[in-house]
Amino acid sequence: MVDEQCTRTFTKRRPAMTTSQYRDLFGRYIGPASSAKYRTRSDAISKVGSKVSKLKLTAEQEEILTNAPPLNILLGDFGTGKSLLVIKKAKSLASSGIVYVISFAAVSDGTGKVREEEDNCVDFLKDMLSKDGTGAENEIHITSFLKHIKDIESRESIKFPELPFQLTPDFLCAVIRITVQRHPSHTVHFLLDELPLCIGKSKGGWNHLEAFLKDNTSMTVWMTISCCSYALKKGEDFSCLYEHLPGSFEKSILTQCMRTSRNGFKLVQAVRKFKGDGLFSITKPGNAIDGPIPIWYELTSCECLRTGEDPLSLYGCRCVGVHRLKNILRSIGGGDVHGINWNDVAIILHDTYHKMTQFLARAVEEACDSWSIDVNYKVSSVAKRSEGLGTANAENGSKGAVTLVDFWSYKGNEKKAVVYIDPYGGPLVWNITSRWHGYQDVAGTLSRALAQIFYVTWPKEEQDVFLLDLDKFLHKTAPTSVIR
Repeated sequence: MVDEQCTRTFTKRRPAMTTSQYRDLFGRYIGPASSAKYRTRSDAISKVGSKVSKLKLTAEQEEILTNAPPLNILLGDFGTGKSLLVIKKAKSLASSGIVYVISFAAVSDGTGKVREEEDNCVDFLKDMLSKDGTGAENEIHITSFLKHIKDIESRESIKFPELPFQLTPDFLCAVIRITVQRHPSHTVHFLLDELPLCIGKSKGGWNHLEAFLKDNTSMTVWMTISCCSYALKKGEDFSCLYEHLPGSFEKSILTQCMRTSRNGFKLVQAVRKFKGDGLFSITKPGNAIDGPIPIWYELTSCECLRTGEDPLSLYGCRCVGVHRLKNILRSIGGGDVHGINWNDVAIILHDTYHKMTQFLARAVEEACDSWSIDVNYKVSSVAKRSEGLGTANAENGSKGAVTLVDFWSYKGNEKKAVVYIDPYGGPLVWNITSRWHGYQDVAGTLSRALAQIFYVTWPKEEQDVFLLDLDKFLHKTAPTSVIR
């Protein structure tokens, strides 16, 4: 059965990684690195990031762009160029009709739920289009799925279900049909980016959409599916995903990761191998840029605990932002907070447990505020800004603005450097049937780093406390409320 061969990997949770395990993992990459060519860390991040970010097609991508049929699905891991191909395809279609590039990045790739969230991939796609210099922007409409259906509601007086609701192939077909009807004298093409694979499991499957496209043969419909969200147990190929995809679409496989340096790619693959993700053996590095070595930082122990407070009150820790994370930010700058351009950096908060996400967001805000670093908030509704924070540094930040995202909003926030904050201790995997927390794929977040990865963890004794609290929460909550 397909679900036995290919699924998100949920097994009984492992304990948090120890300091020695982290040291062993990151120690594999200590040694000569291309960052030695550059004068400072900031210089290395800036120049390597600029090289990696260049929008060049590989031979594999050129082949797909040239020969793939009008109905096509792009399958691939992180950084393999699916979105880039979408923009290139949009450019090639602009002269033959109206092109809709619709991002589904804010739709849950685990449940297919459409939520009231900002889609950061829209700006990412628009930026790629502007860099590509198509000159056909008027014929190419880039939007999020949520904004697109809201636009239909306002124009057509159609009432869609209240949010959140389940996305299905039938609903998608209805949206495409209505959009086509709005342009009776034009051919309309659809490029659907980051479509969740799970919606294909809906009753009825893709039958209605395939029938509609059979009657509209002039249309081009491409979909992209990021397979890093689905851990392959055997790690042989993507064919075990096909059962949930429309049979009339060709499947194009992208295997070369172009959007991260080789050293960053090696670390991501090592972490995935540790947690048993079969995809690590499928995706290969696609460029020859070594890049800076990944750097790991462990927070110092909580000073609040030394005052005799209850260890379970770690969420009330008063030293994490103003002292412990503050020191980490200085270290990231190479010993000087001025030593890095914070505009090149994204801080990613690990987890979908709202209590932890808000705790981490507050700690990062305090640390940045103490250094007068502006924060560009691109967090989801799960990690809304804490009261009284995020305003004091809005006008006096002289060191650039760091981008703050969480696990719901990281897609589309590609940066030259990524600071990944992990309070639980590395690549944990959980048992969904026992209501354990579904560990989100590390590869997708770390791969936002074009050049440099900074990995920040808590001391093991604090990781264990956080895990205990998470266990209590999950035994009170259905898994679908926290598993993406």
